Amino acid sequence: MDGTMGERRTAITDAVREAVSARRWDAVVLLLEHNWSVLIAEDLPLLRDTIASLPDEVRRAQPRWEAAGAYVAHLMSSSGSAVAYRDVAPRTGAEGGLLDVLTELTSRTAGRRSAGRLDEATQAARLAREALDGAPDAERVAVQYSLPHLMVQWGRSHELVGDERSALVEYTEAHDLGVITGDAVITSHAAGRIAWVHAVAGRRLPAEQWLDRIDETAPVPLRYRTGEILARALLAADVVDFAAARRHLDSLGQQAHPDSWAEQLFVRSLVARPSEVHDVLRESQQHAVSKPTALSSRGMDVGYLALSLVRVRVLERRPLRALADLTDLGPSASGGGTRSSVMLELATAFAEAAQGDAASALRRARSVARRASARPRWCAMADLLLAVLREEPDDRMREAAMPAVADRQLLALQVLPTRILATLGLPARELQALLALAGSREPSPTGALTPRERTVLAHLVRGETTEGIASALFVSPNTVKTQLRSIYRKLGVTRRDEAVEIARDLHLET
Repeated sequence: MDGTMGERRTAITDAVREAVSARRWDAVVLLLEHNWSVLIAEDLPLLRDTIASLPDEVRRAQPRWEAAGAYVAHLMSSSGSAVAYRDVAPRTGAEGGLLDVLTELTSRTAGRRSAGRLDEATQAARLAREALDGAPDAERVAVQYSLPHLMVQWGRSHELVGDERSALVEYTEAHDLGVITGDAVITSHAAGRIAWVHAVAGRRLPAEQWLDRIDETAPVPLRYRTGEILARALLAADVVDFAAARRHLDSLGQQAHPDSWAEQLFVRSLVARPSEVHDVLRESQQHAVSKPTALSSRGMDVGYLALSLVRVRVLERRPLRALADLTDLGPSASGGGTRSSVMLELATAFAEAAQGDAASALRRARSVARRASARPRWCAMADLLLAVLREEPDDRMREAAMPAVADRQLLALQVLPTRILATLGLPARELQALLALAGSREPSPTGALTPRERTVLAHLVRGETTEGIASALFVSPNTVKTQLRSIYRKLGVTRRDEAVEIARDLHLET
C-alpha cells in the first residue's frame, strides 16, 4: 500500500474515534459524510459503531443515519442475504434534507435488491435520482462527498434488471464525482462496473478504455474491484486466453462482491475444464439455495445462471439435463422482453442444438438475433448458431463469423466447423486454441429420443415394469431393456427415477 494513502486513511479513522470520544457530534457527522467510502472500505465495524453512537437529537435532526445504519448492516452481511431495512416514505422540506431523502431511498434500493425484489429496488433508485435532479445546485454541492457511493447503489439496481442505459448514467456520474472528491474506492468500483457492462454486451473497446482508467495499484479492497476483475477475465476468455482468464478469477478468489455471484459463475463456466464442471454445478446449486428465489428466477442473474448451466452441461455431454435445469429456473424466468430473457432464450437454443432439436433451436436463435442486435455478444452467438444449424455454404459461414472476429468475440466461433476456422485469418495462438476446442467436440451420445424411445419412456413414467412395457408394445423384455439403456444414456442418467424426473420436467412422456 502507498505510504501516503495509508497514512491518510489512518488519520481519518483516528479522527473519527477522537471526535466520538469527545462527543463532538457535528465533527463526527462531517467526517462520516466526507469519508464515507474510505470508512466502508477500511473499517466497517468502526462505521457501524460510530453511527450507532449518534445521540437521539442528531438522529431526529438528520433521519438519514437510521437508514445509513441499516445499509452498513447490509454491507457487513457475509452472505449478502437480505437484511431488515427501514421502509418509510422519503422526507421532504422541514422533515428532512436532501441527503436524508437520498440515504433512505438508497437503503431501500439496496435492501429490496438483496431480497430479489428488483422492481421495487429500481423504483427506489429512480425516486432517488428524481430527488437529486430536482434539488437546487447549492444542495447538490453540499452533499457531493456522499453522492458517489449512493449513485453506485442506484446503478447496480438498474444493472440487475437489465436497464443498461440507466446503470451507465449512474456509474459514470459516480466515477466522475469520485475523481473530483478524491474517492479512490468509488472511482475504481464505478469504472469496473462500467467495464463489465460493456464487456458482457460485447463492446470490447469501451470496456478496455474504462479498464485503462483504473489504477490497479490503488489500495482498493477486492470486493470493490469485482466488476473490474470479472471484466478482465471475460475479455481474456473472449480471445480464448483461458490461462489469463483463470489468473484473474483466481486473484478474486472468495472475496467477490456478493451481488456478483452469477456474473462470476458465468465467467467461470466459460473457462471451466471438464474436471471443474462439478465444482461449477455445485456452486450454482449452493447459490440457488442460499439466495432469495427471485434472484435466480428474475433479472440479469437468471440469464447468467442459464448460460452457465448450459455451458457445463454440454461439456458433460448432457444437453437434456441442461434443458431440465432451465425448466427448473421457473416459469417467470422466461417471460417478458428483458435482456435476461434474451440470454435465457439463447441458452435454451444452444441446449436444444446440442440435444439434436435443430428446428426448435433455429426458432430460438432467430428470435435472439432479432432482439439482441444492440448487444454484439448475443447477436454474434445467435448468428453463428443459425449459420451452423442451417448448414450454410462456407462463404455464408465466414460472413456470419466476421462481426465476431471484428469485435474479438472469438470464443463464439467455436461452434463453427474447423475448416471454416482455418480460413478466418486469425492469429496463430487464437486459431490453435479454437481448433483445440472445436476438435474436442465429439458427436453427443445424448441425441434426440426416437419415437419408439419416447413411447417406452411414457410407459416408464406411468410406473410400468419392464415386462409390462414389453407386453404393451408386443416386444421382448430384452428389447425393452436395450431401449431403456439407450434412453438413460441420452438423458444422461443411470436410474429409472432420474429418467422419470427429467421426462416430467421436459414433458417428454407425452
